[in-house]
Amino acid sequence: MGGELGRTVAKIMFAKSGDRCAMPDCRKPLVIDKTPDGDSEALIGELAHIAGLNPGSPRYDKKMSDEERNSVDNLIAVCPSCHSKIDAQPKMYTVEKLCKIKAEHEACVRDTLEKCMHEITFPELDKVISHVITRLAEPVEVSTITPVVKLHDKIAKNMLSAWTEYLISVGLTQVKLVYDYINESPDATLSYKLKTGMVCEYERLRRKKSNGDDLFNAMWELVSKGGGAKRSVAGLIVLVYFFEACEVFEK
Repeated sequence: MGGELGRTVAKIMFAKSGDRCAMPDCRKPLVIDKTPDGDSEALIGELAHIAGLNPGSPRYDKKMSDEERNSVDNLIAVCPSCHSKIDAQPKMYTVEKLCKIKAEHEACVRDTLEKCMHEITFPELDKVISHVITRLAEPVEVSTITPVVKLHDKIAKNMLSAWTEYLISVGLTQVKLVYDYINESPDATLSYKLKTGMVCEYERLRRKKSNGDDLFNAMWELVSKGGGAKRSVAGLIVLVYFFEACEVFEK
């Protein structure tokens, strides 16, 4: 599994595993810290195939396609020791058991992130905002990324006014700055942290704000944190990124 698709799948898997081996009796970090001797941080985690990759591999299923074998659904993030263990004992670690272990671990990571999202998300959010502010001071080409949702339908669903739709169109002209920063970040969990935090805050504010514009403005204020004109503009761009690319404003 290589190329851009392989890297994307790897990022998703390590993010969903929260830098911990998925095996319940292990939970070792998948990234080791840098050392006083000058060694850098390193990813030591591995992606194990639940149904084996090749004929003769543990739990190999001939009915699966290569795409299915290398998909997020058929991979589990583990430490090297646990990878060896589950492949050495395929009768103990069946497809069904590994799928259950994977689902429970990823659910635990999600729940933990949501409980402490204020501590995790906003320092990361500040980094994204600072990056956008810095880049906005440079000459950049006005562009957008290809939308993954039908924005017009999403705007209508959230009952947003023509004015808010205009603000979204302005933010879209620079949303690629956010996309590139997150996509190029060495922190494989960054996108998941930010998205989970934004969805969590959206759900919290949605219970207080019934009007679409009021909710959008509350989210904008939350992201911008009252930091002046530059931060407000950067906050709009970041909010539009999440509006356009993620599950925020989906419900």
